[in-house]
Amino acid sequence: MSMMEFEDSEGFHHLISEENMLMTPPRESDSDVLMDIEFSEPYECSTCKNNTAEMRRYLKSVTSESFPQIPHTVELFDQVFIKDGKSKLEFRQDIVKFLEIIKYIIVSDGADGETCEDLMNEVYGVLLYTDRLSDLDRDISDPEEYESCCFHSRLDIYVGILKILHAVEVKSIDSPESSFQRKCVPQNQYRDSGSSFLSMVQLMVWELVTLAKKMYTLASLQDLPTKSPFPCPCVLEVWKHVKMLVDHAHQRSRGEELFYVLLFDIIKRLLQEPDPQDEEMDSDVFECPPGDLFGEDNAEFCLWILVHISKMATAHNTQQESITEAQLRFLVSMCHDLPTDTRAGILILLWEFFYKKMVQLYLDFLSFPNSKSAGQQLELCCRISNGESKVDDNSYIRFLCILCQTLQEKGSLSSEWKQMKGRIFSKFHVRRMQELTDTGLHNFFCLFLSLAITADTEDIILRMCKFSDAVLGSEVSTVRVCLLRGLFAAVLLYIQRNISVETLSEKLVSIFNMASIDLGQDELRRYNHWTVVCAYVEHVAEVFERSIDVELSQHLFIGEGFGKLMDTCKTSEVSGLVITLQEILSKFRDIIKRGFAMTAGNSAMYSAVMSNIAPPLRTLCCSQTAPEPCADLLAALCLVSMECKTEDFVSIFNFSTSDSVNKSIASRFLSQVLSVDGFVQRLSEHCPSYDVTLIQAWVASSILVPQTPLRLRDFLRVPAVSEMFTTSGLDPPEDGQIVHFIQAIKKTYDKTTGWKERICLRDKVMQYFVDIHKQIAPVVQALQPVDVLQNVYAVLGYLVKHCAPVLFVQSKPDCPLPNILTALVVPHFMFNADKLPKSAFLNTVGAYLHQFVIGLSKLEYRRATYVNRKLGDIVSIYLPKLWSSSMGPSRQHPLVLSLKSTFIRNPPDTDVAFRHFMLELVCEKFLQFDYQAYNPHKQYAIKYLVEVVKHTTDPKVIESDCRIVLYPILKVELLMSSQQSELLLLSVMEAVCLSQRDSDISNICTILSKFIADHKKGHLEALFNLLQKLPPRCGPYISQISSQLQHCLIENESFRGVGRDNTVRSKYYNLMKHFNVGS
Repeated sequence: MSMMEFEDSEGFHHLISEENMLMTPPRESDSDVLMDIEFSEPYECSTCKNNTAEMRRYLKSVTSESFPQIPHTVELFDQVFIKDGKSKLEFRQDIVKFLEIIKYIIVSDGADGETCEDLMNEVYGVLLYTDRLSDLDRDISDPEEYESCCFHSRLDIYVGILKILHAVEVKSIDSPESSFQRKCVPQNQYRDSGSSFLSMVQLMVWELVTLAKKMYTLASLQDLPTKSPFPCPCVLEVWKHVKMLVDHAHQRSRGEELFYVLLFDIIKRLLQEPDPQDEEMDSDVFECPPGDLFGEDNAEFCLWILVHISKMATAHNTQQESITEAQLRFLVSMCHDLPTDTRAGILILLWEFFYKKMVQLYLDFLSFPNSKSAGQQLELCCRISNGESKVDDNSYIRFLCILCQTLQEKGSLSSEWKQMKGRIFSKFHVRRMQELTDTGLHNFFCLFLSLAITADTEDIILRMCKFSDAVLGSEVSTVRVCLLRGLFAAVLLYIQRNISVETLSEKLVSIFNMASIDLGQDELRRYNHWTVVCAYVEHVAEVFERSIDVELSQHLFIGEGFGKLMDTCKTSEVSGLVITLQEILSKFRDIIKRGFAMTAGNSAMYSAVMSNIAPPLRTLCCSQTAPEPCADLLAALCLVSMECKTEDFVSIFNFSTSDSVNKSIASRFLSQVLSVDGFVQRLSEHCPSYDVTLIQAWVASSILVPQTPLRLRDFLRVPAVSEMFTTSGLDPPEDGQIVHFIQAIKKTYDKTTGWKERICLRDKVMQYFVDIHKQIAPVVQALQPVDVLQNVYAVLGYLVKHCAPVLFVQSKPDCPLPNILTALVVPHFMFNADKLPKSAFLNTVGAYLHQFVIGLSKLEYRRATYVNRKLGDIVSIYLPKLWSSSMGPSRQHPLVLSLKSTFIRNPPDTDVAFRHFMLELVCEKFLQFDYQAYNPHKQYAIKYLVEVVKHTTDPKVIESDCRIVLYPILKVELLMSSQQSELLLLSVMEAVCLSQRDSDISNICTILSKFIADHKKGHLEALFNLLQKLPPRCGPYISQISSQLQHCLIENESFRGVGRDNTVRSKYYNLMKHFNVGS
C-alpha cells in the first residue's frame, strides 16, 4: 500500500470536527486528486509578515529546489494570529496545508539528498519554535478562546510533523537499502530502536499523558469515574491517529502492539522513582517529561488513563465488514451453477464463514421477519430443502438452499454428507449455543430443519434437540420464544412424516409447565413468562390445526400447565387462552366425527382434556368475573363429551345449568349447544327432565342477563316450548325472547277450559319458575348491578301480569307467586317503620309495581286471603312511600297506573270491580277517622283519588265509585277540609250529576241522607256549609233531602231549648237559596 493510498483509505478518518479541518489533506474539490501546487520562486518570510495575501502566495511558491524555512514560517504563523475567529481558522488551515506540502515533497521523491537532509533538519527545528502541548493551564474546550486556538495550532504542528516523520519511516521500511534511507536517517541510528518517527511518537505520548495528568489533577474523586482524560475531542482523535500511524508503519517489522509497548514504557517510568537531575540524556530521543508529572498518586492516575485508552482502542479496533450482504448474496448465487464436486468443496468454506456470522440479522431478508409461527418457519425450511431460492432471500438462506441441493445430489449415504454433517455437529457445543441470540437461534433452527427435511430426519432432529438443551434455562424471553418456535416446527415436520412427537412434546411441555409456574410466582418478570406461555399455546393450536388425527401423541401437549394457567391468569389473559383451547377442542371433535370410532389416540386425547382442562374450567365458570369465552370452551367440551362419553356429557350439562355457574356463562353456553344437531335428541335420551331444566335455565338467564344471547329460536327444538306455541296459536317471532314464551303460556291457559287440563298446565309451568326467587335474591339484596335489577323487575313483572293465575294456588304455599312478591314487592324490611328503604329500591319498584298489581287483579282477590292481604300491604306501603320519595312530577303513581284499564269508556266489569276494591282499600287504610284523628298520610289518599277521578273518562264509572268514596270524602271535608278534598268532592259530584241526568238519583241521596243523619249532632252549621260547596247542578239532590235538613234544624233547636237559632236558620236559608229549592 502506498502512502497516498493509506491516507485516503476508509480507516483513515478525520481526526477532529469539520470546523477545524485538522490534518485534512489539501483538496481543490471533493475528488481524490491532490491539490495542484504552483511552483515558482519563493518569497522571503519577511516580505509577508503582515500581509496575508503575500503569505498565501509564499505558501504556493515552494519548489523542490528552493524549500521554505520551516521554523521561521511557523513562527510567522504564530505571530500573525489575530482575534477574529474566521481568520484564525484560515491561518490554521494554511499551517496544515503547508506541512502537507512538505510531506508531499518527501513522499513524491521530489527532493534530492541535500534538500531532503535540510528538510529533515528544518523539521526537527520546528519543535524549538513551538510551545509544549501541556503548557496551557486554562480551559481549552471553548473554540472561541485565544488559548484554545493556540493549543489547536500547536496540535496541528505536532501532528503535521508526525505525519512527515511517518512518511519517512514508511519509506525506510519499504526500501531499507534505498538512497532515501541513507539521506534521511543518520548512519549511526538504528531503525528498530531509535528512529525519528518513534522519538516523535514518544514526545507526543508524553505530552498527551501530561495533558491527561492535568485533567486528573483538576477533577475530584467523585467526578473521576466519569471524567475523560481528553480535554477535547481533538485530543482523543490525536491519540487514535498516533496509534494508527505507529501500527501502520511497523505492522510488518514490529507487530501491531508497538503502540502499547511504548505506552507501557511510559506508564512504567511514571510508577518508578524520578530520574536524577544530573543523569545523562540521549540527545537523539525527543522527550523531556515535565517534573511535576511524577508524583505519589501516579498509580491511580495510570489505572485511570489505561481504562480510557482501552475503551478508545476497543472502539477503534471494531472492524467493519469487509464484504457487504449484496456482494455475499452474489457470490453465493454464483456457486449454484458450479459442478457438484466443486460446489461441495466451496460449501465447506462458506459454512465456516456463516457459522461465525450466525447471530447476524440480515435486514434485507424479507421473509425472516414474517416467520413468527412454527408453520411459517417450517414452510421456509421446506422451500430451502427444495432449493427454491427467491430474489429477496439473504445470503444465508441461499447458502442453505445450495447446501440442501448438493446433499440431494450426493445422497444421504455419501461421504461428503457425513463429513459435512460432522462439521456442522461439531460446531454447536454448549458455550456456543448459549452465545446465540434469538436471531442466531433462528438461523440454527433453519439450518437443522432444512437438513432434516432433506435427509436423516430423526437423527438430525434429535441432535438439534440435544443442542437446544443448552438454552433451556435462558431467561431471555425472545430466545425462549424462538426456541419454542423451532421445536414446534420440528413437531410439525414429524406430523408430516407420520412420526410420533412424544420425545419432542416432553421437552416442550416441561418448558410450558415451568413458565406456567413462574407466571404465578415471579411478578417482576411476568410479562416475559406470559410471552412464552402465549407462544406455546399458539403453537399447540397450530399443531392440532395441521393434524389429521391425534395418533402421534399430540395429547401430551395438553399438560397440567393449562390448569395452573387458568388459576393464575388475570381475567384479561384468560380470554385468549380459552379461545385457543376452544379451537383445539373443535378440531378434536371434527377428528372424532370424521373417524367414526374412538381410537387409542382419541381416548388419550379425551382423557388429557378431561384431566387437565375440565376441572379448572369448572372452577373458572363459577366465578362472577369469568370471561365469556369460557362458555365457548365449556360448550366445546360438552360437545366433545357427547361424542366420547355419555356420563361426562350429562355431568357437564347438569353443571352448566346449575345455580353455581355464572349466568352469563350459562346463557352463552346454551346458545352454543342448542343449535347443534342432535344435542336435544341426546339430552332426551339420557336426561328425563331435560326440558324443564332447559326452560329454567332460559328463564334464569333471561332475567339475570339483560343482554342474553338466548333467543326463542334456540328453544323451539325443545318439545315443551314448541308445543306451548302450537297450543296457544301464536306464531313464534324470528327474534323472539322469553316474553313471547310468557305470552304463549297465557294464551294456552286461557284456551284451556277443563279443570284437569288447567291443573296439569299450571303444575308444569310452576316448575319453570319455582326456584326463581332464590336466583334473584343476591341481586335484590345488593340492589346491583342496576341494569340486572331493572331487568329482574321488568321480566318478572311481565310474568306476574300475564301469568299470575298459573303461578298461584291457594292450597300450595310453595307456589312461585308468593315467593316472587315477597322477594320483589313486599320484602320483610318494608314493614320496618324505623328503617327507611333505599331510594334505588323504591325507584325500581315504582317503575314496575303496576304490573304486579295488575297480575293480582286477575286472581280471586276478595276470596283469596293471601292476595287480599298482599294488596292491602301494597296500598298501605307504597301509596305514601312512592309519593313521598323522589318520584318525578311527570311520573304517575303505579297504583294509579294499575287502574288504567278503567280510565276508558265502557271498561270491562272485572276491571271496574278491581277498581272498587282498590278504592275500598285506600279508604279503609287512610280515610278512616279513628281515635279522633285521621291517618297522617290521608293527603296521599286524597291525591290518589283525585288522580283516579281526573283520568277517568266515563262518568258512570265515577258514579259507581260514589258508593265507596263519597261518604269518606264528605267526612274528610267536614272534619278536616282542604283544597284537595274540596276539589275531589266537586269533581266527583260533577261527574255524578253528568251521569245521572236521566237516571235514578236515589242512591246518591241515600248516601247524603246517611251522612247527614250521622253528623247532624254538633256539626249542623258545618254540614250546611259543606252542602253549599256542592256544584249548582246538585239542586235535585238537595231538594230530595231538604225535608230531612229542615227536620234536623227543628230537632237541633228543640234539643237546645232556647228557641230559634237564627245563625243556623240563616245557613239553611242560604243553602236552599243557593240551589234554588222552594222554601
